[in-house]
Parts: sequence; C-alpha cells; structure tokens
Amino acid sequence: MKTSFELENNWMVEWDDEIWQFSKNYTNYLAIVTPNTDANAKSPLKYDWLPLSKESDLAFGLARVKVGDILAGGHKHAFNKNHRKQVFMRVVAKTDDLITVLIEDTYRQANNA
Repeated sequence: MKTSFELENNWMVEWDDEIWQFSKNYTNYLAIVTPNTDANAKSPLKYDWLPLSKESDLAFGLARVKVGDILAGGHKHAFNKNHRKQVFMRVVAKTDDLITVLIEDTYRQANNA
C-alpha cells in the first residue's frame, strides 16, 4: 500500500493510526533497517533508530532517510508484550515537505518491492 506522510524540516508530522498508537501505555518507534552482517547477532536485521522529537512524541527525525531505504515502524504495549504492531516501509520518494512510502508486512516484501 503506497502512502505519503507530511514533513516539516525533516520531521514527520503526519501519522497513520494503524501503525502508531498515542497512549501512555504504548511506545512508538521508527528505524532504518538493514541486513545484519554480524555472524553472532541474535537478529538477522539491524535497526538504526530514528530520533524522536523532544518537543513532542509525535515526530520522528528523517534527516538520514534516503530514497530506497527500508523503515520499520510500529508500536508496542508497555505491559503486554504480545500487543505490538510492526510494518516495513520502502521509501520511494522524499521531498522537503513529503515522504512517500510503500507499506508491507515483512522486510522481504519491502526489499523486493
């Protein structure tokens, strides 16, 4: 599913309510994902976490994001570890005020899109 998010000074200011939850019981995240080259790593993917705005918990810094990057975004519940959502997004276009991504369920789907 292709979608766009509004940017202000490389900060994401528009949200998808299916991906991120805004409640004190949830933690939202967004990261650049790459394959892990470390043979001893526990995860096959390496997460480079994007900064969260200090003024508001509703903005992620996207200055390092380039076209072609794969992002992992979602939320997790503070008390119930089974309640979480994660999607993978391939960046297809980025301008000064808009980022366009292709949303997939798995890293492999996003990598092959």
